[in-house]
Amino acid sequence: MGIIYFDIAALCIHVLNFYLYFSRSRLYLKQTRVFLFFIVIAVFATLTDIATLGFYAKAHAHTRTWHYTINILFYLFQNTIPISFCFFVLALVDEKKAIQKSIKYSLYLPWIVSIILILTTPLTHKVFYFDQNLIYFRGSFLSILYVFALAYTIAGFVIFLFNRMIVSKETQLAVFLFLPISLLSLVIQFFFPSLLVQNLGVAISCLIILLTIQDFNRYTDYGTQLYNRNGFLIQLDLLLNRKEKCTIFIVSINTANFIQVVFGPDIFLALEKQIIAKLFGPARSDRFAAKIGQGKFILVVSNQNQIDEEKQALLTAFANPWLFQDRLLTISAHLCQVSIPEDTNDIVSLFQAQNELTQVHGQYPINTIIPFNQLKLTKSTRYQEINKKIHEALLYEGFTVVFQPIISRETKKTIAAEALIRFKDSSRGFISPAEFIPIAEQTGKIHEIGNFVIQESCRFLKNLKRNNIPIQFIEINLSPVQCLHPNLPEKILQIVKKHNLMPQELCFEITETAANRSPSIIKTNLDTLAKAGFLIAIDDFGTGYSNITQLTDFPFSIVKFDRSLLEAMSRSENGKLGLQGLVSMFKHINAKLVAEGVETAEQVEQTESMGIDYIQGYHFAKPLNPDAFKDYLTKET
Repeated sequence: MGIIYFDIAALCIHVLNFYLYFSRSRLYLKQTRVFLFFIVIAVFATLTDIATLGFYAKAHAHTRTWHYTINILFYLFQNTIPISFCFFVLALVDEKKAIQKSIKYSLYLPWIVSIILILTTPLTHKVFYFDQNLIYFRGSFLSILYVFALAYTIAGFVIFLFNRMIVSKETQLAVFLFLPISLLSLVIQFFFPSLLVQNLGVAISCLIILLTIQDFNRYTDYGTQLYNRNGFLIQLDLLLNRKEKCTIFIVSINTANFIQVVFGPDIFLALEKQIIAKLFGPARSDRFAAKIGQGKFILVVSNQNQIDEEKQALLTAFANPWLFQDRLLTISAHLCQVSIPEDTNDIVSLFQAQNELTQVHGQYPINTIIPFNQLKLTKSTRYQEINKKIHEALLYEGFTVVFQPIISRETKKTIAAEALIRFKDSSRGFISPAEFIPIAEQTGKIHEIGNFVIQESCRFLKNLKRNNIPIQFIEINLSPVQCLHPNLPEKILQIVKKHNLMPQELCFEITETAANRSPSIIKTNLDTLAKAGFLIAIDDFGTGYSNITQLTDFPFSIVKFDRSLLEAMSRSENGKLGLQGLVSMFKHINAKLVAEGVETAEQVEQTESMGIDYIQGYHFAKPLNPDAFKDYLTKET
């Protein structure tokens, strides 16, 4: 049959190959996955080749069936190696989709033919066979399998040759080294069957690739083994190309320089490694971290179910001093959360955000996760882009309005709804109101957006009435900029009359912070609206620093408690007592009360026990599009 020593040497090299593959940081590219499949198939080919020699050494100790089975397995693995190599080459040059799918699919045909020939060989004896004395013989079609292997090798070389400009010179050199070694071993074994050097040639070729193409050390930070800036850009670009949602956390340790100066670079590096091990752990395709500077890191998470857990882990890590080498070290950091594609698809803006966090001293709180849209980045990039998107959305109906039910404490039925604007761009995805509303206010487009929300709300309410679906009123948020417009009441009355609605069927919300910004001007418009019959609500109560006396000068009849008050109630007895005091105070002036952000049955029970009139939150329903809202009310009734 052949000399086993070449296969043993090949197996030893494959052990080294596996060690190199799994012990080093790697990029989660398609070529990496295909290469792993390639070396796994090569290992199984080597193992089954060794097994065939073992069986043949004691031929009569095994049945003919076992001899055929182990040899068929060997040929199946052996003949999968060439096509695996071909697809590895495709993965190298096809990151930019340079190869047509028809070419890829046509590559399977010879492999399928070879598999059929191998599986049917016990009946046909075309690939190999055993005589009555269990002596192995080559079949007449075995040369066809060698031709296929040669064809795959040449095809891979030709594909690579035509697309070589796509890859680096280092990759070109590695492939050109791979080919002669593989071809030489293939030819030697064909003409000299006892020299089983084909697996050895493949193992050496794999080692060459691991030391060149699959050596990703240039993409990792030497000291921490995290991705460096280049590795981060490649991995993030893969996610963006697949149009996957992901969340990015920017971590900038602002005490890094101080620790390094006081304790020295060696201790700082050891501490940095401890921080990395605790916060980031090993890289995965759906979660990886990068070091982009001293004490500066980026964590990328594509599993959206893990975001809250990741946020909590970051906040907890910097909440208390770190115990390091019998020392308690206070480590503070600036943290920022960026959602892709909602916040940005521009990689450059991530580095701008990182610079903004660290360069503007004292402007942003430490050990607090700051949303991307709260950073004051240059208006030349994201600001201008969102401003352009707002303009396009107003022209081409890019905005939509959804409605969240508001539930009555007494009837447990929907009594009202809050209208909420949504902006989903075709290229950027969902853009948060927290980002585009301030830009619209600065550019003046908030008036058009506000009119759109009022129009859509009136149209929806009219449709509900036409279908005899009961609802008392719809709440609509008013921007402070809208409230400063002198003709606001007249415009709203015109829209309401156009849809044949009554003023009391609309409630306009303004935040307590906005009410205190320009109280005299805003109060005039709100007084006019209230006199016309519209309801007025103070929204997000609990988030600002209100002068209660000044606030009571406004003609509000509804107060909406922010979810932060509910969270405080759930955390402590003082929080609960504080909310009870607010409820009692507003009840004395006959205001209706709404609890916002109610998410649990316990919160429902607590708010009801306090006498809060209406409840709004995900416990009952998320914001719904008009059709879904109608279905919700229909089922409710």
